[in-house]
Amino acid sequence: MAGSGAWVLVRESGPTFSLVPAGVPAGSEPVTAGRSGTVPVGVHLVDEGISRIAVTLTARPSGWTIDVGNRNGAVLHPWGLAPQRALATQTVRWPLVAVRITGTRPDQQHLLLLENDEYANEDGSTEGGTVITRLSNPPPPLAPAERQMLQLTFRDFLAWPPPTTPPQAQQLKQVATRSGKSLSGVQDRLRSAMEKALRLGLPSPTTLTNPDYLHVLVAAGYLLPPRRPPFRRTVRSDQGTAVRPG
Repeated sequence: MAGSGAWVLVRESGPTFSLVPAGVPAGSEPVTAGRSGTVPVGVHLVDEGISRIAVTLTARPSGWTIDVGNRNGAVLHPWGLAPQRALATQTVRWPLVAVRITGTRPDQQHLLLLENDEYANEDGSTEGGTVITRLSNPPPPLAPAERQMLQLTFRDFLAWPPPTTPPQAQQLKQVATRSGKSLSGVQDRLRSAMEKALRLGLPSPTTLTNPDYLHVLVAAGYLLPPRRPPFRRTVRSDQGTAVRPG
């Protein structure tokens, strides 16, 4: 059974603003999300393309059980990993998972934020770090400078909640300016991180701003999600009045 560390929140946004994320704690009982769900979606920011019960979520010891009934489907965005089209039913054990519910308004975004502290180990690592245990000689942990360059280069991919626009890697010249390092120094540290990803299972080298090697490092537990997500507000009937700049 999930404890008080499990939450289901909704964040909806339009072209000029985002509603403040709000939701409910998740225990052993299913939580519904949709136009008639326990967590309302497509109501305060109206989108009739969202089903009345778009997604049903249950926090189990094995992970989030995600049942998608939305007529237009949904996409999963596990923190730090590549997005994937949601199946009708699947189980995902990951501390932070966003579910983008597809509506009929292309100018709107409807995200469910699934947060469960219990899906991270006591040291902060995730259950996704299974690649390491299968390697007889895993690469060493990321050096602080490697981690810094990854976090600066792929900050949109590591943000939580996810950005309202598709994530983009930062230009390496900008990373160099922000870090106070030379461009060659940034490139060397990213190449070193990529070498570790190759040892962990990345099929082939790629460009330094391609997030494929970042996803491998995250899946192997070399980069960890934030321990204290910023929003855990209980959903209210007047949630739609609370807005912030987009």
